[in-house]
Amino acid sequence: MSFMDLGNARPQELVSQYLLELRGKGTMLCYSDHEVLEVWIAAAASLDDLLVVLSELAPPYLEKIPAPRSMAGLKNRVLNRLAQMR
Repeated sequence: MSFMDLGNARPQELVSQYLLELRGKGTMLCYSDHEVLEVWIAAAASLDDLLVVLSELAPPYLEKIPAPRSMAGLKNRVLNRLAQMR
């Protein structure tokens, strides 16, 4: 459940909120995850493209046992998929 106005949120906030909801726990991402988000947003042609890629790649990544602590392991996979979309 989101407690923020998603209609007026910045891209970083939208992606962060999406990942938090997928993760199902926690209220914020760590600093290194925000750095990864910035790289993804810069590499994406649009925010919609990034969210499509994350909807494909993030759920299986976050369902690993034990659960990953950061998005670092997903960084290059997302960047490669975004490059394929261009």
